[in-house]
Amino acid sequence: MGAKRADRDFFVDRPTGVNCASGFIRFDGDGTPRLEEHNREHRCRHVLKARWIPGDTMWKVELAFGCRLGRLLEGVFRGDEDADKKVALLQEIAGAVALGYGTRLRRPKAIILAGATAENGKSQILDLLRGLLPEEAITSISAGDEPGRVAGIWPGLMS
Repeated sequence: MGAKRADRDFFVDRPTGVNCASGFIRFDGDGTPRLEEHNREHRCRHVLKARWIPGDTMWKVELAFGCRLGRLLEGVFRGDEDADKKVALLQEIAGAVALGYGTRLRRPKAIILAGATAENGKSQILDLLRGLLPEEAITSISAGDEPGRVAGIWPGLMS
């Protein structure tokens, strides 16, 4: 591994996909997923503690009838006319996080969750997204931090 770590581009040229417990999920050009066996050429730094079985649609039933994610999304967006659009956006964000797109974007994006009150699901959604990454890849900036830091001037974060 020492030789691989010395190669600064080793993880840069990795294929796009999600490394999970059941294998590496690679996406074709049209977005169709396929499951591959784990392989060192996937150059993944971590494994999601989740399984994916191609063709299994049971997750849709679980989401609709009481899994924690379904309860979170239903509770957060209850009564919103555009709840489906908000859920779709969160799905896209979670997909981008799991695929590691954050480090591949020429113009990186930030996610800001706003809510007029506390206990409306913001922290739970952030926890969900954090669960898609290894701990060492996570950074967050609280709105209550010093003004210069919120603007992105955070020692050690910028290279």
